[in-house]
Amino acid sequence: MDTSPSNPEHRSVSIVIVDDHPLVREGLARVMAEDPEFVVVGEAESVEQALTLEVEHVDVVTLDLSLPGMGGVDGIALLGDRWPTAGVLVLTVHQEETHAAACAQRGAAGFLSKNALPSEIRAAVAAIASGGQFYSATALSAILGARHEVRLSAREMEVLRGIATGQRITDIAAQLGVSVKTISTHKMRLQRKLGANNTAQIMVMARNRGLLS
Repeated sequence: MDTSPSNPEHRSVSIVIVDDHPLVREGLARVMAEDPEFVVVGEAESVEQALTLEVEHVDVVTLDLSLPGMGGVDGIALLGDRWPTAGVLVLTVHQEETHAAACAQRGAAGFLSKNALPSEIRAAVAAIASGGQFYSATALSAILGARHEVRLSAREMEVLRGIATGQRITDIAAQLGVSVKTISTHKMRLQRKLGANNTAQIMVMARNRGLLS
């Protein structure tokens, strides 16, 4: 399911491939090369190795789940912290019904089986590079089924809307007439309720739960 916003800019899409199988990395690189706007700027066989890549700007990280060292699920947030501009696309042989919800909760922007058609993988990369999300129908169904109801207070909703519009904590505090400490506390509560570790994940979790519709 493609939820990408329109993006009028035309520039190269920088991609990092994280997979412990060299043949898979080679195959994915060939898939990406079919689109002249896609550029693979780095490859790694583990999350730890990916974090050491000397690449400054990344739009999309394709990530396997079964990796040596740290597992892919645990690496999603770290990769997002390493490259704040990047969205993580999970590409795995694992069952979507089992792992998709956990990956979405950690902040993944997409989830596809490695059996997906090359055209679907490229479509997912394009959507995520544009700031959207891309989940297979099976993965999306699993995510929806795993959701639990999240109840936010009126003030928490105000803080969430402020974050969604790109406001800083100081701006939200001034607008609502409260202290920065108070807004920071509300933000921490949002993270706890949504299962998020940072601002980017707050946005992903809030969208997944329909709180920003």
